[in-house]
Amino acid sequence: MTLRLDDIDDIGLQKDIITLVDEHKEAGPVIAKLIQYYTLKLNLGENKKRKLAPQQEQEQDTDADQPSTKIPDLSFQLPARKKYTLVFTRSKLQLLNEKTQTVEHVLSVSDLSQVTCVPTPEKPAGSFTFALFSKHETADPFVFSLADKGALAILRSDEQTAANPLTSPEDKKKALVDLLKTVCDDVALPSREFYTCSGVSPSTGKANPDCAYVKTYLRTKDGVLYFLPRGILFGFKKPTVFIPKASIAATVITNVTTHTFELGLQLHPDRLPLGTGSTSWAPFQQDTTILLPFSMIEQTDYAGIEGYIQKLGINDQSMTEATKAPEPTNKNNKYSTDDDATVEHQDQPDLEDEEDDEDFAPDDGSDDENPLEYDSDASADNEQDNHDGDDLDDEVDLLDDDDDVDDDDST
Repeated sequence: MTLRLDDIDDIGLQKDIITLVDEHKEAGPVIAKLIQYYTLKLNLGENKKRKLAPQQEQEQDTDADQPSTKIPDLSFQLPARKKYTLVFTRSKLQLLNEKTQTVEHVLSVSDLSQVTCVPTPEKPAGSFTFALFSKHETADPFVFSLADKGALAILRSDEQTAANPLTSPEDKKKALVDLLKTVCDDVALPSREFYTCSGVSPSTGKANPDCAYVKTYLRTKDGVLYFLPRGILFGFKKPTVFIPKASIAATVITNVTTHTFELGLQLHPDRLPLGTGSTSWAPFQQDTTILLPFSMIEQTDYAGIEGYIQKLGINDQSMTEATKAPEPTNKNNKYSTDDDATVEHQDQPDLEDEEDDEDFAPDDGSDDENPLEYDSDASADNEQDNHDGDDLDDEVDLLDDDDDVDDDDST
């Protein structure tokens, strides 16, 4: 007998029952009978004076919760890191623990807002990750992966025998996408029409337009960004969130360094990303809006992101007076206090310096090819020698003085 915890409204009690059944599997059937007994008793009490019409309605509700399709042995990352059977009913998606026959998580079909299917980062081609988001922003998403190898079985209740398992990566992906489209109209996949990666492969140093994501950090959380036709996906640790295009008020490029930059997404007032779960957005709050700072993005990824922002018509605030980078220091003031402070702190650890990153690859030294780098000239123009009558000893003294200054600056 399947243990259906969605009949219990108390989340804490649900977790206690799951823990109890995990420790004492023999208790599962007994608890399932208790839940069924009291559910029926409550229904009978409420419907005591009701006749045929309510009874027919109850039968329809029961039919709506009968499994129509099951996909066993899927590896989930969220809401829990374990293997579940994904169960489709007419009204719900359920995550069934096969060992305990317990439904541990439920997502109502009517609440399903967005589904994404993207290539799994840093996995072989043919590996895909799916994320299912509720329209309730504070709900955890369902996130699971399909490996490039292995079979996928889709078990339908209306078929006398199980269909042959699928083994081709593209066949597995298509079958799942088609199935998910029966419960959600909006299944977002990467499209080269909207985003083409301009970054380079860290292993080959060559352009990698087939890559569908960029690496980044949200504060201390490392992850990847996917630029999809309907919005931006960040995953796949917790939090895994989807920011619909309609929720983005503006973008801003800040913290530009030699190798990286930061992409800020400012949301409309009172909007949250989908899939927030228990994450607190208080550190990102600015009055009534939220600004999500995705940092440490490689400079080579800029062109692709800029093209995506323009394609979706998102308001870019990067060059406004409030957000644009400060003017370079006066190039004639070679030994300014600011420059000395920069030299003094060169040995200090810098979170923006990507030479410590595993994926750091030195550029080719060309500043003209990078639209984000700012030119700065820390050295003074060479003085022309127009003093023919200068004494040779004075020239030697001047050179000695320059050497002393250079030595002081290098320290």
